Amino acid sequence: MNIRQKNFIPVFSIIVMLCIMASIVTFRQVNSLNMDSVERLIRSTVETFHANVDYAAGQALEKALLFAGNPDVIRALELAGSGNMDNETDPVVQQAREMLRTTMKPYTERFNDFGLPGAVKIHFHLPNGRSFLRLWREKQILRDGEWVDVSDDISAFRKTVLDVSRTGKTVSGVEVGRGGLVIRGVVPVMAPVRRGGGDHVPMPALSPDIPSAVSSDTPSAVSSDTPSGFSSDVPSGFSSDTPSGTSSDIPSGGSPGVSVSSGALATAPSGGYSNVIIGSLEFLLDFEDVVNRLFPSDNYALALFMNRTLLPIAHRFQDESTYKAAGENYIQVMSHQGRGVDITDFTIADADTSLIDQGCRELEISYNRGIVEAAFPVLDYSGRQIAVMALAMDMEEEHRSSRTIIIFQVVLLVMILCVAGIVSSWVLTKTVLRPVDEMIRFADHLATGGIELNSFIPIDSRDEMGRLAKAFNNMMIHVRSMIQNLVDVVNQLTSNTTDISETLEHEAANISEQSASVTEITSTMAEFSASSQQIAKHCDTVLAIAEEALNNAKKGADSVGLINSKMEEINEDNQRTVAGIHELGSKTREVTKILEIINTIADQTKLIAFNAALEASSAGDAGRRFGVVAAEIRRLAESVESSTRETEKKITEIQDAVQRMILASEKSTNCITEGKAFSGHTRETLDAIVTTSQKTRDAARQITLSTQQQQSAGEQVLQALKEIDEGGWQTSGAIKKISETGAALNSLTEQLKKHIKNFKL
Repeated sequence: MNIRQKNFIPVFSIIVMLCIMASIVTFRQVNSLNMDSVERLIRSTVETFHANVDYAAGQALEKALLFAGNPDVIRALELAGSGNMDNETDPVVQQAREMLRTTMKPYTERFNDFGLPGAVKIHFHLPNGRSFLRLWREKQILRDGEWVDVSDDISAFRKTVLDVSRTGKTVSGVEVGRGGLVIRGVVPVMAPVRRGGGDHVPMPALSPDIPSAVSSDTPSAVSSDTPSGFSSDVPSGFSSDTPSGTSSDIPSGGSPGVSVSSGALATAPSGGYSNVIIGSLEFLLDFEDVVNRLFPSDNYALALFMNRTLLPIAHRFQDESTYKAAGENYIQVMSHQGRGVDITDFTIADADTSLIDQGCRELEISYNRGIVEAAFPVLDYSGRQIAVMALAMDMEEEHRSSRTIIIFQVVLLVMILCVAGIVSSWVLTKTVLRPVDEMIRFADHLATGGIELNSFIPIDSRDEMGRLAKAFNNMMIHVRSMIQNLVDVVNQLTSNTTDISETLEHEAANISEQSASVTEITSTMAEFSASSQQIAKHCDTVLAIAEEALNNAKKGADSVGLINSKMEEINEDNQRTVAGIHELGSKTREVTKILEIINTIADQTKLIAFNAALEASSAGDAGRRFGVVAAEIRRLAESVESSTRETEKKITEIQDAVQRMILASEKSTNCITEGKAFSGHTRETLDAIVTTSQKTRDAARQITLSTQQQQSAGEQVLQALKEIDEGGWQTSGAIKKISETGAALNSLTEQLKKHIKNFKL
């Protein structure tokens, strides 16, 4: 693993960890923001819902007030009050009902002209809690499959009607009726009478063509074509707890001095008149229509769950095939699916109504499989919980946006970290990797022997890499100096070994010649010994052949002279041999000194190699190859040291052989000296024989004795010559061995030269 990989792996790991951590943090933050925004959206939607319900109730109350002061309405209710209101089929009540239908017909036709027949529902009640007229129907109720006009009793479930009849105050808000949940605005219808009794004050008729009867803002409050009428910007004057705020919209066509505001209903106006409740008027708005306008199906899935306890009142929801139970406490009375969301999937799946149960008390928001769910209570006009509204929104698009944001941030972070990694890698390459590569190339060049004079690492910086390059260059200078010294020593050693080899070859030739001469002398002495034996054998005939003896004596004198000259030559050769052997001993001592120098150089080389190995190990991977070179140099030094030890051993053996040769040469010198002396004596004897040959006969016995002595001396000379011959051959073998040792030393120096030649100085 190189330096780049060692640095890249931790950096890459840190980048991956940072990306993962950033992704987790971003994911959590985005999810938290999404949840907060969704919760704010749901709460805003719920507040808008309540505000629009209150606004719709205020609008219903406002429209009801428009008709509460209509004189024709007052007359019709006064007529109904003159009959038996407890009798649902009383003809007077029926007459008053028809009268009111006729009176209100122009207004209903006007509503039809505006295209609002289904949205406008006006309901008149009698003071005893009976329904007087449902203006949106031709007849009152369906009984036993037949529509009939009767004053049906609604006091058991229409608390708003009873409250208005009892208190004379307006009521607005949501109430459960036979048709389910309805937004109602209920106002009392009152007639002014004189205090203490008397006739009613006559009231002028209200023309159906008067624009003020149906004000210009009435259609906007009830028309299905104007959903903006239920906007979230509800005026505060139309809240359910401030119905009195709408009294100003009552037309001025009523009786002079009479006001139908809630405050005026409880007090008697000036002029001696008081107000009597003769009935009530109700303006209805469909709750489901308001909800559908507020929550479009493209954005929401919703469901309305009415309390099961109200089911006896709401006959419309008693059909179990259409309106299904949601658990034990609720009936699902309204629902529509949103975009990709089915409300029943999370509200009543597996009879789990926990969300509805929590929503009946307060707003509850939860998340289920990417769907935002909410449930909140629906209150009636008195603040009592009567139903639960459940909403659901598909947040997949928001989740996709969140994922897009997360992916973008992660990609951006990865790009930033990658750029940082690339910059770090570039800086690392410039400051570390390139100098390291340069040092590696330098070490490879050094491993191949390149130690040229101008071979240096071209790095000039003040950091660690610069100091390392400077150390490399200094080491290069020292190594080059060491190799140069080693080359000089090897050259000197080569020259000395060459001289030794040449001297040994010359001495070997001299010894060979000396050996040949000694062999010849030995042969001569053998012949001389045979002649002496013959003289001894024929000493008796010496006298007879004196003349022949004289001649032979002359020949013997000549031979002895020749022997003497040969002995002189042998002596001179022996002296030269002894001198050469001494010189050889001196040369071997010089070789020993050279070997000591080589050993010293080898020790210094090992020390330098050891220091180089230490420097290489401290350099780490960068100095590994230089460490190999140092190890090779150390092994070479050890090899040189081993070779010099072996050479020293051989030279020691040569010195021992030379010493032995010196001893043998001295001994041979003594023998040669003795042989020379004997040769001189023999010559003198032969001279005496020549001069005294005439006296041979007289000295026969003396000749015989002398011949015997000569024979003994000849044998001794022969033996000495044989020993000289043997010593010469030994000397020749020793010299050959020295020559072989010199050749081996020369081969070692050649090998050392080859190793040194690998370095390019």
